[in-house]
Amino acid sequence: MYVYLNPIANGIMISLLLLYALFIPLTIYQYRKDGRLQFRKNIVIGSFVLYMITAWFMTIFPLPDIEQVRQMKPMQANFCPFLFVKTFLNHSGFVLSQPSTWLKSLSTKSFYTVAFNFVLTMPFGVYLKKYFKCSIFKTIMFGFLLSFFYEMTQYTGLYGIYPKAYRFPDVDDLIVNTLGAAGGFYLTNRIERFLPNMDRDKNNLVYKNVGLFQRIIAFLLDTLLAQMLYTISCPIINIMLGIPSSWNIILLVLFDCIIFLFIPLIFQGSTLGMVILKVRVDSEGERPITLGQIWGRNGLVLLIFRLLPDLSVNYNNSTMLQFGSQILVLLSLGCLFIGIIRKQKNLIFYEHWTKTTLKKLSS
Repeated sequence: MYVYLNPIANGIMISLLLLYALFIPLTIYQYRKDGRLQFRKNIVIGSFVLYMITAWFMTIFPLPDIEQVRQMKPMQANFCPFLFVKTFLNHSGFVLSQPSTWLKSLSTKSFYTVAFNFVLTMPFGVYLKKYFKCSIFKTIMFGFLLSFFYEMTQYTGLYGIYPKAYRFPDVDDLIVNTLGAAGGFYLTNRIERFLPNMDRDKNNLVYKNVGLFQRIIAFLLDTLLAQMLYTISCPIINIMLGIPSSWNIILLVLFDCIIFLFIPLIFQGSTLGMVILKVRVDSEGERPITLGQIWGRNGLVLLIFRLLPDLSVNYNNSTMLQFGSQILVLLSLGCLFIGIIRKQKNLIFYEHWTKTTLKKLSS
């Protein structure tokens, strides 16, 4: 069974890297389309990606050396259906009339290899029925096509990367994998109450408040934009103007101010991160928002959540200043979290003081 651990570990690692890369784009898309994150849907998408990549890795790993494969004898594919039954009876020691042999036979390779192939595609059948609303016929068809994809991957030597097949293509794998998908289809009714229900996301798409997570994503987008401007422009400015590298912190503050203070003047108080997520800064009540409110709100956000953390990391001349900055940032984050979760406007201090609020634009 140890041979399966490495493909599982690699599949999980690659899946997590892929999901990490897709996290921000998917978040932006859902906020722009629905005005909120669909957490249950994201769990289903993430788990499906994780399953599909891991299952595929388990059919191709471990990868042998190409030269070693070149020297191997050509593998003959098995086109005899249900050969695994004969193999099990001949090599497992299973005797129907002797119950003492039943349990021991389950630990033999001739059994657990077939059992693994069955279990491998059971989750696929669950996904097809629960989330893709497939019938049993479609589940069997897609289960067969998935298994055929696995077998062709092995038969073609990973699509020509290897000079010949390094795994044994087997028609029995097609049969067992397809049966596994069908088994997952019928298992779904038994475990459905434990599975995420995406319909609950659809029933709760009307969500007027700008939540904590949406604020964080908008802030991270603005921070990323400021950092990109700084990274691209800083070397050019240093060379053209001959500014010493010790002044780079001033350039970073300048680009932060551009993103958080000056660009909002173009978008009626909203930063680029807010514009991307379809959120805007507005004045409380009926009065239009003023320049002082825009700079007051965004300036406090910039100072507390961007400049003070930079100061606590980069300024080494005063331990007390670093410690004080860190405490202030932590207290501010705590107030913001509690204020949004408990819907207490006064704890979102930078909006309470400037009499501003965040509103969602129509999707």
